Amino acid sequence: MLLSVLALELDGPVLRAVAVRRAFRSFVVGEHLEAARPEEGAPLAPEEARMVAAKIPGCPRDVVVVTPEVEMVEVVMDARRVRKMSPEQLREAVRWEAEPYCTLPAAECLVGYELGLETWEGQQAIWVTMFPRADYQALKRALSGAGLRLRRVYPPDVCFGAAAGRWDPAPEKIAVDVGLKAIRLTLVADGESCSYRVLPYGLEALRLHLDGLPDEGLTSALAEVFEAWEGRGLKVVLTGAGAGEAGVADFFRQFCAGAAPLTIPAKSGAASAAFASAAGAALRELYLSGKWKTVGPTDAVSALRLFRERIYLYPLLASAAIIAFFLGHWLWLAHQTGVAEKQAAALKEERETLSKLKNESEELEKKCRLLQTQLDFLSRGGSAELASAVDFWAALGAAAPPDLALKEVKPGGGGLWLVAGESGSVKSIRAFVLALQQEVWCNYARIESIGRTEKTEKTSSPETGREEERKEVVFSFSLRVAVKEGA
Repeated sequence: MLLSVLALELDGPVLRAVAVRRAFRSFVVGEHLEAARPEEGAPLAPEEARMVAAKIPGCPRDVVVVTPEVEMVEVVMDARRVRKMSPEQLREAVRWEAEPYCTLPAAECLVGYELGLETWEGQQAIWVTMFPRADYQALKRALSGAGLRLRRVYPPDVCFGAAAGRWDPAPEKIAVDVGLKAIRLTLVADGESCSYRVLPYGLEALRLHLDGLPDEGLTSALAEVFEAWEGRGLKVVLTGAGAGEAGVADFFRQFCAGAAPLTIPAKSGAASAAFASAAGAALRELYLSGKWKTVGPTDAVSALRLFRERIYLYPLLASAAIIAFFLGHWLWLAHQTGVAEKQAAALKEERETLSKLKNESEELEKKCRLLQTQLDFLSRGGSAELASAVDFWAALGAAAPPDLALKEVKPGGGGLWLVAGESGSVKSIRAFVLALQQEVWCNYARIESIGRTEKTEKTSSPETGREEERKEVVFSFSLRVAVKEGA
């Protein structure tokens, strides 16, 4: 959607330029200028385009050109046939329908069209415009030298009415463009042009008429148009180079209810009615509806035609899109997999670190418990208990016969000790118990149990080299020894 456009009007010896920008629900006319052309009727020169681009601040890059070199004729076609045609088909059909009425070869021209009124007989009026393709390319080259893009060319016949419909409040009116070479009229209703007329009387002929050299042909031609349009009670909006000249408005009041030049609101002050055609072309290009633009010839290819010409590419594009989608999906999955693997490796490393720290923590807890036990032992007088236990062990060793072996000695609490061992005879056990009972520290020593076991030991005789079995009787015992308190 275009937001701004530069409109250029080539009006004989004069070049007019106006920048129009789209605003919210309105249009803003910006900078505008009028300059003399180097040569009347010559194609637009690159120097002129560069001059305009330099003098208009923030000059839009998109350009429409209004030139009388665009021919416009009216043709009539069957309305039902027109409704069945696509825009491209209708453009080609009206090209050949209008060729007999044009001075330009249709095959070498760019074509535009605008639908007119439909008659009660089922006929559709169509306004057809033509512009030589070579001239269009020359315009494009001249504008591209200034960094501008040509979008469309319009005949002045269809432009000034758009400006009058936009900026004059009357719902129905007749817009009259008093140009240098011709007087153009259009009937405007609800902002849209309904009919067009062109009279071959320029501003010079009108001046002569006003200066006292009446031209009956001019007066009768205007009267005929106003009578056909029933314009006696309508307002006339004057545009063009002669709109503001003295006597022009009074001259047209004889045919209508009133006449006044169009005032175009602009950002830098009101623009004169001479800029109506340029501003109207800009409005047509900025309107959202496509029907306002079709009357302007252009070499731009419609989206539908591009689609039809390049339809063979769409399966390839669809395949490429599908491949790109799955390739992108695969790359995304590969990326996510790589990220997941990195996260898994990091988590594994963290788990191993935590496991190592847990083992170290358990080891430290064991050491802490051992140290705590040692501290508790020392704080409860453990050194005295240790000395007592050492003395008890020494006493047991002193009292034990040679053939008696102590296997286990453990405290039972409260000065009680449990003693277990083995001996080769019961006599040695009894002697050991009696020896303990005679100690001053011993409260009592009591035999808990005595068990008899036979052990067979195989030995090899050094003399004969034979294995011999030797049986030995062993008595295992357990004692309960009580130590006197304070001993």
